[in-house]
Amino acid sequence: MPDTIVQSAKSKKSPIHNCFEWDDTTAAEIYRRRQASEMMRKIVVIYEDDDGEEETIRCFLSTTDDEDTQSYASTARILNDEEMLADVRRQIISDLNALKKKWKQFKDDDNLRAIWDAVDRYTG
Repeated sequence: MPDTIVQSAKSKKSPIHNCFEWDDTTAAEIYRRRQASEMMRKIVVIYEDDDGEEETIRCFLSTTDDEDTQSYASTARILNDEEMLADVRRQIISDLNALKKKWKQFKDDDNLRAIWDAVDRYTG
């Protein structure tokens, strides 16, 4: 399906043509940044908790500074910086709301009721 969309967007007359970057040099740079972001999200630390259970945490999380510039910071740094931690909390609530919106057609499913109720309690 994505290939079909790109193919149909190639024509300058296509209503979605301008949704794509057609300059290959610029597109390649954007793609490489996206790959780097994916790499940052995949770096994890695996450790053993107090009960001997294996735990995995992401090393880096996406953060936003005062100018709304996205960057990455280590999880350890975020946990020790109240402002960064508050940003992560806001992002978690935003993610939960987006998830709720995405799956709203299942809001009445009895098997999911407890999940949606918990999301509603934390997101308002």
